[in-house]
Amino acid sequence: MTIVTVHIYLPEEAVDCWYPVQAEHLGGDRYRILDEPAEDPVLEFHKGDVVRCRLKKLGTDVTFTDELVAYEISN
Repeated sequence: MTIVTVHIYLPEEAVDCWYPVQAEHLGGDRYRILDEPAEDPVLEFHKGDVVRCRLKKLGTDVTFTDELVAYEISN
């Protein structure tokens, strides 16, 4: 089992924000979310969800690196 950090969008924030959580890599672009914050913030996806992820730069500066970002629920 490979555990990685996946970033999940925070839909209730005034600006684009992502929250890092631990996820199990299931193969390809599929990951199962293993944790979430006990309280705030509200996340787009939740513990136990299987999501599809892709690499995305989470900022506009050239110093930002690509991060693994969840973008939809996987079937």
